[in-house]
Amino acid sequence: MKKRIVLLKPFMFLFLILNVLSSFATDYTVSFSGSGLSSTVDSVVVQNLKLGIKITVPQGSVLNLVDVTAIDQLIAGNKSMTIFPNPMLENAIMSFYAKQSGKTFINVIGLDGKSITSFSSVLNEGNNLFQISLPIGFYVIQVIGNGFVYSSKVISQAAKECKAIIINNSSEQQTTVPKKIKNTIYSIPYTSGDYLIYRGFSGNFSNYKSDITADNKNINFDFSECKDANGRNYPTVMIGTQIWMAENLAYLPTVNNLIDGSEDEGYETTPFYYVNGYNGTDIVTAKSTSYYKTYGVLYNYNAALIAAPKGWHLPTNDEWMVLRNFLGGVFCDGKTLKSTTGWIWPNMATNSNCFNALPGGNRGGGGSVNEIGYRATWWCSTESIGTPWICNWNMFNNSTNLGQGRDEKSMGFSIRCIKD
Repeated sequence: MKKRIVLLKPFMFLFLILNVLSSFATDYTVSFSGSGLSSTVDSVVVQNLKLGIKITVPQGSVLNLVDVTAIDQLIAGNKSMTIFPNPMLENAIMSFYAKQSGKTFINVIGLDGKSITSFSSVLNEGNNLFQISLPIGFYVIQVIGNGFVYSSKVISQAAKECKAIIINNSSEQQTTVPKKIKNTIYSIPYTSGDYLIYRGFSGNFSNYKSDITADNKNINFDFSECKDANGRNYPTVMIGTQIWMAENLAYLPTVNNLIDGSEDEGYETTPFYYVNGYNGTDIVTAKSTSYYKTYGVLYNYNAALIAAPKGWHLPTNDEWMVLRNFLGGVFCDGKTLKSTTGWIWPNMATNSNCFNALPGGNRGGGGSVNEIGYRATWWCSTESIGTPWICNWNMFNNSTNLGQGRDEKSMGFSIRCIKD
């Protein structure tokens, strides 16, 4: 007699795996404090890089990290949350009860464990209705709110291709004034090993921290002033032993036409300030461009020497070397410096060091505009020995290296300052 071999269906296999994982699932609580020029934390923006979810935690509140590998959050039947019909065709109605008012996350996860769509909004206490549309397949839907966590499995048998969409249909039921949140706990989903980015705000100060949380802890923000001569404030971040600006300098005392530069006879020692793509001299108009708002200002070397905020300076070549060595040396892990947005594909980036490197391109000889989206280049103060050129540091979209270069003083590059 032949033995019958029973193969587990993919859904049952997933359930068994999650049952094992649930034994190790742990939630953590994160609190916040400030030091340096301020001990007050007005708010904290928290981002889970892996899940692409962001939440703002107000003053006096704490953060709850909800481990989404927990079986009772992913697949256990939950009478406080229903999906009808299930299996669904092109769409279904999801209903759940919010125990308290506050920020709520809805996350849809596929069989591969990746999020295919998400939704976040402040919901009132009470019943909430959502319309969901999903491509054909098996999914787990998580709902994480202020003091409650629901989940349910759902099967989509969509007859045609459709996008994953979540629509809030509760507007008619939420016309009343939102009730005051009963406690000060805010939740965000995470899995073990996820990088979380924290940006703390205190008045005009802001400071970045990154962390892989594996315990209850306090995140302390070291607030310091980084304000240019125009009164613009910049976020800061500590990487290794150095404190850097966490975005490009945007100081713009005047703006020059791209075609004009210190390569022109008689202007060799003149500072020039450029906003890539803008050919004009009106500062207000230049500051209104999308380039300025995203990438900041390009400076020739003469301008770079005098542009740093008080208490900050243009980095030397040795200071850039310290940063690269902290990241691993010549073949460093530069993706930890690069913003996850703003680069042309392929962008090798995690930004886990919160440097937020963006590819502002450069202004070349004769006013040419080059490599926006592909390359970031920053001045340093060190002259190249034996040449009239100046050292600079750069990154490319298709590389993780932080590389060294040298160019003429008339070039227009970005600036990142370092604290004195």
